[in-house]
Amino acid sequence: MNLEVLNVKDSGFSKLGPVFSETEINQISKAVSEYSKKFSEGVVFEKGTDTIRAIHGPHLYDSFFRDIAQDKRLVSFAQKVLGEQVYVHQFKINQKLAFEGANWPWHQDFIYWQEFDHIEQPNMVNIAIPLDEVNMLNGPLCIVLGSHKLGNVSESVSDNSRNVWQENVSSNLTFQVKKSFMQDVLSDGEYEFVTCAAGEGFAFDPQVIHASSNNMSASDRRIMIITYNAVSNVPKKLSSRPDFLSARSFEPIDV
Repeated sequence: MNLEVLNVKDSGFSKLGPVFSETEINQISKAVSEYSKKFSEGVVFEKGTDTIRAIHGPHLYDSFFRDIAQDKRLVSFAQKVLGEQVYVHQFKINQKLAFEGANWPWHQDFIYWQEFDHIEQPNMVNIAIPLDEVNMLNGPLCIVLGSHKLGNVSESVSDNSRNVWQENVSSNLTFQVKKSFMQDVLSDGEYEFVTCAAGEGFAFDPQVIHASSNNMSASDRRIMIITYNAVSNVPKKLSSRPDFLSARSFEPIDV
């Protein structure tokens, strides 16, 4: 088992180094721009603006992104972390455009997949590929190392009993880690701001606590995040959320 896999298991986070080349990143960036003009499914905007906040499920509508989701470099790493074959539960491109991109509050990912998508165990992994340089000014992820070992510490902070999916991808997230809890976590624990060059991947556990600030810079900060789930961990029933948020197909990826 390599060091990067051990880091994900131990600290809940690992940098993977260069994964996609500059040429590949340029191709992906061009495809994102073209996709944004053609498709509206799964596209969400910053509140009260026409600035795109995130694109969900592009692999369902575009073969270019489907091929990325099935890329051997990503799938093989996910298989090593989870110890078995995997499928794509969710694929998103979080965009913090220059001066416009809003924050993500302290939260964990798995609570959404457990509560809304009926997945019982956090035997999943997020693999992220920045499409732009990520620096301290444009809203990097801040990850609390080892916090995945705390289990679920999220609480509902808004009434989303109707499961309006847009509220699960906004800056006012349905489930968050409350400030009172974070005060102790940040006082006692270690945290890391994930800064890196475009194409340099990182992976993190679905239970790890993380957040990010507004983009205060003149440059965009776009990160492609693919969530892989173990085939033994498929949902107990289908989610009522759209397929661009919760997979309907659980066939293992053949690399």
